[in-house]
Amino acid sequence: SWYCTTTNAFDNLFNSIENSFVATTSEYLLFKDSYTSSTVTKFRGVEGIRIDRVLKCENLISKPGFTLTFGYTYKYYKERSTTYKSTFTFDSVRKLANCIWLHKNECAFHKEDIVMACTQPIFPICIGDNIEFAINYYSMRSLVDVESIVWTKPYISRAPYKNILTYQRDKN
Repeated sequence: SWYCTTTNAFDNLFNSIENSFVATTSEYLLFKDSYTSSTVTKFRGVEGIRIDRVLKCENLISKPGFTLTFGYTYKYYKERSTTYKSTFTFDSVRKLANCIWLHKNECAFHKEDIVMACTQPIFPICIGDNIEFAINYYSMRSLVDVESIVWTKPYISRAPYKNILTYQRDKN
């Protein structure tokens, strides 16, 4: 069927990228699975499609209190002279100590009713938790040159907090 043919084509296309990911990050992340995701998008009244390869991994950092940053560089077919970088960052925390807010409402700013949505830029992830992140393949901007994708060496550092109750990335 067309679905199996398309799925197999994406599996084959991203096989070397996933193997390179495993070779680069296996000390910190255990690759478990991947799948292709497509979403209809809309920007300024124009509809398009976004296609991503989603990687599912387990956090292997065995001690809490560390921040892992990893990512990759890539180029678009239309802009081969420009290299872009996509970076992912999370803090490893104790099991059952995880507190994630994906949306925060800041309503009382200078006593005005202005609603501001904020997102947490670095998520606390429990030891052994699974994470999923996307490698963009196609968007309204352009098609990514898959052969240009290069994983950057992961960087691990101490997280700037003592426990999850006093967690605040902006300190220090």
